[in-house]
Amino acid sequence: MEPQKYAHEMQREMIREIELARPKYLISVVTNDSWLKQAGSEQLIFTWANQYSAQNYTVVGLVNIVAPDRTDYYFEGIPQSVPVLGDYILIYERKS
Repeated sequence: MEPQKYAHEMQREMIREIELARPKYLISVVTNDSWLKQAGSEQLIFTWANQYSAQNYTVVGLVNIVAPDRTDYYFEGIPQSVPVLGDYILIYERKS
């Protein structure tokens, strides 16, 4: 996520690789430390990932990291919302 001149093309390459591979599962890690996004970071990968996952995948798991000593796991009956959403991981399974 470092702002640099090749960021856009590097993200386009990653997108192409994922679309060609058509993985059965996608894992989305939503934590401040995962992507290290900065103010000037290229945002293409995030926009694409939201659209691509919504069109091609179903959420099958949620790991909600509420606090350093508390993590809630949902693999069946994933709630539409949780009382406290901390950093989290979404697990997606390909629709077809």
